[in-house]
Amino acid sequence: MSARANIAGIVALLTGLVCSPASANIEPSSYDAKSIAAGTTGMAYLDNPSALAINPANLAGIDRGGMSVNITPVFSVSQAPLSGPNTEVQSDLGFGPIPSLFGAVRIADRVVLGFGAYALGLFGAKYSNVQDLYGQAGATGDFEVTFVSGEAAVGVGIEVTKSFDLGVTLRVPFAWQRAKIPAELGPVIVPTSATLGGAGWPGGRIGLTWRATSELALSLMYRTVATSRLSGDLTTEGLVEVGSSVTARFSTPHVLSGGLAYSLLNDALTVAAELHVMFYESANDKQTLTLDGMEPLLPETADILFLWQNAFSLRFGVDYQINSRFAVRGGYVPSSSATTAEGAQPVVPPPGWSHSFSTGFGASWKSFAVDFALQAAFASAHVGPSTDPGACSGFVRIGCEGDYKTVNGSVSLQFVYKR
Repeated sequence: MSARANIAGIVALLTGLVCSPASANIEPSSYDAKSIAAGTTGMAYLDNPSALAINPANLAGIDRGGMSVNITPVFSVSQAPLSGPNTEVQSDLGFGPIPSLFGAVRIADRVVLGFGAYALGLFGAKYSNVQDLYGQAGATGDFEVTFVSGEAAVGVGIEVTKSFDLGVTLRVPFAWQRAKIPAELGPVIVPTSATLGGAGWPGGRIGLTWRATSELALSLMYRTVATSRLSGDLTTEGLVEVGSSVTARFSTPHVLSGGLAYSLLNDALTVAAELHVMFYESANDKQTLTLDGMEPLLPETADILFLWQNAFSLRFGVDYQINSRFAVRGGYVPSSSATTAEGAQPVVPPPGWSHSFSTGFGASWKSFAVDFALQAAFASAHVGPSTDPGACSGFVRIGCEGDYKTVNGSVSLQFVYKR
């Protein structure tokens, strides 16, 4: 195999693994601890400043203005057949904080302006000191990927009528990825690193909330695709030491969502249900890399295929206001995965259903509120042998036979101030 093909394979492997975690992952919507505790619902009832990222129409329900600060530390462990077909290799315990900051102010009788910056997702995995890496006897190495995506946004919520609100948000995306992957160069495995990051073209979000009755509220939300332009560097170590600048693009998918909230017991109990459909299949059909600095070893461009599919999640939540100052919450979220069996990788969710359970509480006093949430999610799937002779071979090792598992847990703490 030529050096040109070898280096091209390394870049393909790195970019596929670096960029795919968030794309193939159901976004956690970890913007608001009140929402998280109630099954990440809130489209039809949540009127915190974080409504900017959940359903901007609900900004219209804020009285004069306010702010919210949320931090969600996330813990995760994954398993994948990194030592060959049907092997079981467990990752290190992963940790990463997902922060968000929102603000809102009423600028007219029926108009509220919102602004914020928040992480869409933090995902990745580190497999330390993997033995017989890729099924090669005696090969040992680390396998690590970290992915962060987020947005800065500004929007407005408008009270069109007493029962109908409209919201629009302008979103500027950003993303950052880092990977250290042992890549095969002929008979040897060479540590290869890549780091990319950048912002991109704005996207939009539009939301509607209709309070059909005093007990029932309905909502719709549509989010457009948003694309980040990424740039960075790639280097290898060991027997073959090369470096190159790399540019690429990463897109968050179109999302269409609907939800309802029903109030009972004199508004003390709120029951919510939502459906979210994420169009991953069209967001990144392929990724084109532009490489510079390694000619003639590398082509000027390389296309990476992802094999994703559209995904959806159902969200169910309850919020019970025990008294004027204290509330308890709970939720359940089953979600399909955008990862297909053909595209299974060690750092993306398994190609099957995930299940998330959450609980939490909130305490308020005058204009201040504190919310707390616990969430746990798990997913597993078995990928069988493929009839494709190119499956689980070469540099982009996707669809390898074996069991894939992911377990995630998070703790959310939030402070809210409303005037």
